[in-house]
Amino acid sequence: MTRQQLDVQVKNGGLVRVWYGVYAAAEPDLLGRLAALDLFVGRHVVACMGTAARLYGFDVENSTAIHVLDPAVRMRPTTRLMVHQRTGAELRHVAGRLATAPAWTAIEVARELPRPRALATLDAALRSGWTTQRELERAVHEQRGRRGIVAVRGLLPYADARVGNGKRSTPCDDRLQVATSRTAVRDSGSKRRDMACGLCVAGGAGRGGIRKR
Repeated sequence: MTRQQLDVQVKNGGLVRVWYGVYAAAEPDLLGRLAALDLFVGRHVVACMGTAARLYGFDVENSTAIHVLDPAVRMRPTTRLMVHQRTGAELRHVAGRLATAPAWTAIEVARELPRPRALATLDAALRSGWTTQRELERAVHEQRGRRGIVAVRGLLPYADARVGNGKRSTPCDDRLQVATSRTAVRDSGSKRRDMACGLCVAGGAGRGGIRKR
């Protein structure tokens, strides 16, 4: 089939262009899009972020873009395809594919979200049965120093598998208020200690400055 014939088939609805040079008879589901991406890349890609969360069943953000780890093949990111560098990420098999591990995925997704949605993601991850509180705590430790991890660390003790379907609720709001207030208390305590240390250093320097021999 020539390129022109392919274009006609796509225009008439006879074929769906999944990725560049990869076509399907009908719009594929998530696994079909990943399988088509394998063909495009020439190797099996590893799902991460929202795509991995969808495979595990805790994607409360309803992600539409495909997120994969860098396959070491030049790929141009688009609105439909995001390529990520994730050093140290643990991998797990799910639905016949490799993806970042459930706990790592949940923490990584939560780091990118506002607190209410981050907490909803942690709730959903626990509710899915794919991960545990301890595994989430370990993933927080593994992702220490990365953007958003402080907020997620503060939310994690309030994550609860019994909470509904990932939507905000009064209990969720209450948990957020407690988590936020405790984080604020810790932050203000750290600032007071820093100020006190600063005064001590300044005071010491001042006394040293006027001391006479």
